Amino acid sequence: MDGSQLLLILLPNAAIVLVGWFILWAARRWRRRVAAAAGLAVIAGFALCLSAVWVMDAAGLEAGRRWLQVGMMLVVLGIPAGGLVLGPSEWIGARDSPARAADKAKWLFCYWFGCWVIVFIVAIIVYLGTTPPGEFR
Repeated sequence: MDGSQLLLILLPNAAIVLVGWFILWAARRWRRRVAAAAGLAVIAGFALCLSAVWVMDAAGLEAGRRWLQVGMMLVVLGIPAGGLVLGPSEWIGARDSPARAADKAKWLFCYWFGCWVIVFIVAIIVYLGTTPPGEFR
């Protein structure tokens, strides 16, 4: 395994944790706005996934693939964000406490794990949707 393969593995995980940290930081100040933004991100992600078909017909497969990738990214990052934003307000606003820092680390791990669960579910749906009839094993 060379460095580029390791980077491909670590980069999405680092991005997920950074997005989760930003959501926690923003939820401390603008809780309802962040919750609304997470919901809008999920809706926009599904809309991009659905409209990718028409983009593929009009502009080609490459453009439609980009729309699909961005849509799936919004869905994967947006669905678990609701758990971070809608959690108890005591741990969102807490500062300078080792116990609260440990709670935030646990919630960031849960966000990271939730994102990968969504990816796994989407991968199963895509596999079942693209497998030719009679080829599922």
